[in-house]
Amino acid sequence: MRIAIVDESASRAAVIREGLAALDDCEIFVVTERR
Repeated sequence: MRIAIVDESASRAAVIREGLAALDDCEIFVVTERR
């Protein structure tokens, strides 16, 4: 499973990523920059 976290707050995205890291067989991508 692939999950993308899109959030302008890097610290909030990190907390979300930590919570999702416990999922098995999961790729997590974090995007904190908007262009």
